Amino acid sequence: MGSDLFPGFTQQYINTSQGVSIFVRTLIDQTKPPLLLLHGFPQTHVEFHKIVPYLRPHFSVVLTDLRGYGASSVVPSANGSAYSKRLMAQDCVQVMTALGFEKFSVVRHDRGARVAYRLAFDNPEILHKVVVIDIIPTSAMYGGFGDVNAGLRAYHWLFLAQPEPFPERMIQSVGNGRLFLEHTFATWTA
Repeated sequence: MGSDLFPGFTQQYINTSQGVSIFVRTLIDQTKPPLLLLHGFPQTHVEFHKIVPYLRPHFSVVLTDLRGYGASSVVPSANGSAYSKRLMAQDCVQVMTALGFEKFSVVRHDRGARVAYRLAFDNPEILHKVVVIDIIPTSAMYGGFGDVNAGLRAYHWLFLAQPEPFPERMIQSVGNGRLFLEHTFATWTA
């Protein structure tokens, strides 16, 4: 699970009050301010392995996998409500509290950035700073769908928001998700 990419880090699972087991990798130095890093779709905490060496001298670094990703719990959900950004933000607060941090900064990418928005709206008093990367604010994203081509380029946002189990079954139906991921990566990269 990427341990060779994070020398000196410890790993553990922290259980939330909702019964979700969140995978956490930490490098904590009590003399340095806490920084929580959260990944995007379809990554895990491992996406930050090249950035962490630059952060280590300055921060106590906390990496997690969002619920349903990587080594964190997959939560049964009849309608996707178990994956709301509010619940994911609550997971983050509980992880940081369990680690002894009452206030922290957060860097979030993509889907994790949407969790950061929710975290900041619900708990502004516990955040020093919030950095969001590679995300369009939600209202601007939906407002920009007036153009068919824009909607087609961002199909995955609406596709993954469909009621369960439609996206899951569609992704699994061809090559156990391989076709979906290959198409997604090919259209997002050169």
